[in-house]
Amino acid sequence: MCKVLLIDDDSPTNFYNQYILKKNNINCEIVTLNNGLIALEYLKTHEFPNLIFLDINMPVMDGLEFLEAA
Repeated sequence: MCKVLLIDDDSPTNFYNQYILKKNNINCEIVTLNNGLIALEYLKTHEFPNLIFLDINMPVMDGLEFLEAA
């Protein structure tokens, strides 16, 4: 099964992205995380996703810092 990772500190944006994926019959596990640091910790213990939606401007660790660290 495929996996999509949504990384955004804005809950409505994560909700909308989930809605769009489900509406378009994307049959994937959808995981939602609130910042890049949490996402890095998640990736240490889980399979790498097939697709990542990544917000660039977030507190704690922004999207660019996440990309550099991943």
